[in-house]
Amino acid sequence: MINSIQAIVDAGETDVDNDFIEEEMAKITGRIDESLPDGSLMPIEDITLVLYDQDGEEVARTTTDSEGEYSFMVPPGNYYIQEIQPEGYLDVSENEGGADGEPVNPVPNRVNVTVVAGELDVSNDFIESLLSPTATPTPTAGPTATPEPTPVVKAENMEAEEITDRSVKLLWSDPEAGNESSFVIYANGIRVAVVGPNRREYTLAELEPETTYKFELIVYTEYDNYYFGYITVKTDKQGLGWLPAIYHMLD
Repeated sequence: MINSIQAIVDAGETDVDNDFIEEEMAKITGRIDESLPDGSLMPIEDITLVLYDQDGEEVARTTTDSEGEYSFMVPPGNYYIQEIQPEGYLDVSENEGGADGEPVNPVPNRVNVTVVAGELDVSNDFIESLLSPTATPTPTAGPTATPEPTPVVKAENMEAEEITDRSVKLLWSDPEAGNESSFVIYANGIRVAVVGPNRREYTLAELEPETTYKFELIVYTEYDNYYFGYITVKTDKQGLGWLPAIYHMLD
């Protein structure tokens, strides 16, 4: 049992040196903010942070409050804080707080912390930027009597198949990191789907006919996210989505 000592004494005995030694806890604080276009910062609430000891064992975890702030109460020692990358944001920077001269941790969303008894180690901060892929302008479709081939204008790490007037099947290769937790698909700058880590294809439906879409793929891992690739596709003219099936039947 913590803070207890078993003592057995005989008649007339004086049992000495049953002592207790206490050590004052240290406090680690910081905040998480979103970097706005005007250069100001806005706090981000409910972001998870995990505190690990120097051996990589989890010590505690917490979340940011409405002011974007968080704190840990810990015994003296060497630690590091890992921010769980919030969905919809890109990592901008981390700040090693305190005045201990800890080496900068090279891992994204991670800061080193060294505290002594009674220390208040502040400003262990993280800054995020709202993810906003560049939108592709949607051209106005002009009337025409003859079908045109469906173009795949540009592509990077992605492919498109089964293109109709209302749907497109997207395919992508395995990310190099191999530790993805999800894929997020954007269509002309708007998030349209979140796909599980084991998927390498997804069919988008309810699209507009004869419209150019720029589909972008963002890869999320437990601690970070990054831009994976894009493909620009033009959907078929309205009512032509059935033609490939008819051609297949006639083969």
